[in-house]
Amino acid sequence: ISVTTVGVGTDYNEDLMAQLAQKSDGNTYFVESGFDLPRIFSAELGDVLNVVAKKVKVIITLPDNVQPVSIIGREGRIRQNQIELSMNQLYGGQEKYALIEVNIPESTPGSKIMVARADVTYENPFSQKLETSSGTSYARFSNDPKKVADSTNINVVREYQLNLNALAQEKAIELSDKGKKKEAVQELKLSAERLKQIGSKYNDKELLKQADELEVQAEMIDDQGMSKKSRKLLRTESYQKKNQQLSQ
Repeated sequence: ISVTTVGVGTDYNEDLMAQLAQKSDGNTYFVESGFDLPRIFSAELGDVLNVVAKKVKVIITLPDNVQPVSIIGREGRIRQNQIELSMNQLYGGQEKYALIEVNIPESTPGSKIMVARADVTYENPFSQKLETSSGTSYARFSNDPKKVADSTNINVVREYQLNLNALAQEKAIELSDKGKKKEAVQELKLSAERLKQIGSKYNDKELLKQADELEVQAEMIDDQGMSKKSRKLLRTESYQKKNQQLSQ
């Protein structure tokens, strides 16, 4: 069962709402007016009727020469050379991912090594049977900067940066709660600058848009402090990005 939480107005506990949703891989929303509720409920009902996988378990196995560093955004466990993640359910047309940071050994130009193998097990809700899927990721080495740049997966770069931004938003909330407004604003501005630099480098409109929005949020907090609305926006946006929640 996935639990979706919806906070209406500014007099509710957004931390509790996000935690409740996170425990079940559900969605969370912040709406200022009840007028938005029919749209959200309609979208959520559509998701419930479109479940395509349940009890999803992902095991990522790394070869001995590749070392796991961290799981970015999503909750999971690292056990030696294995990373374990789980999700309650997946809906049709939905994309979920895990960002794993690893250390790869040096190698000679032209060589190719296996980086990771992913094995997914899930319950088919129609047949009630367990099904599996797997895939393997490789890395090629080159001393040609142009080849390296041309091989960049911009989708991964984008999601990595947006997840780092989600962590920065959470850090800003934490700093503000401790009375460190200036440090909270600086955290958001640094994240906005990083998004702007990467967005400009790859001409990525989504990163540039997020950078602009974050700068506005930072300036507002700098002028007025962390209002109830600002805090709820940051908490909700951070959770939605880490959970790959689609905007409704």
